[in-house]
Amino acid sequence: MTRTLAFLPRKRVVGKLILFGWAKSIGKLRSFWLGLWYGLAWKINRPCNFAGPIRRRAYGGDAYIGARCDLGHGLVIDVASGGILIVGSNVSINGGTYISVLGRVEIGNDCRIGEYCSIRDNDHIFSDPDLAIRDQGMRQAAVVLGRGVWLGRGVVVQPGVTIGDGAVIGANSFVNCDVPPFAIAVGTPARVLRLRK
Repeated sequence: MTRTLAFLPRKRVVGKLILFGWAKSIGKLRSFWLGLWYGLAWKINRPCNFAGPIRRRAYGGDAYIGARCDLGHGLVIDVASGGILIVGSNVSINGGTYISVLGRVEIGNDCRIGEYCSIRDNDHIFSDPDLAIRDQGMRQAAVVLGRGVWLGRGVVVQPGVTIGDGAVIGANSFVNCDVPPFAIAVGTPARVLRLRK
């Protein structure tokens, strides 16, 4: 009896070490399996970190995701048939971001995208007031984010926008026109405050 009680704390310590070891690696395992699952439909270079499942609402398009990307929990990626999404290497896309692609969206290397951003290369046509908006179709124009772009939380990027290398877009900005390289832009609509260089 005494021998059993003396041995019990060691078992608990070993059990806790094993439990914490598994808990630490569970994120890596989840990321590995999610990478395999999304790799069935998209080209994903390894290693990539998936913080949680990605919701897909449109299918048939092509997505290329570079190495060392961090993809946040609750990310929504729609790549419709005929669409192409290109995400460079070392890109961080935080949770709640929505990326919608009918044509082409390019995100350069080393970009940082904050939570709840919206990047879309398409929008509804609503020019005819006598016809329901849903029946008027969609307009589409490519979106390009250069290398090292930083989008703050809640930024909306409209179709046809090109954001130059190294640009910084302030939180909750609405980007509906091109932003030059190394610019700092904020507001609704986003306006350039100054250049970083």
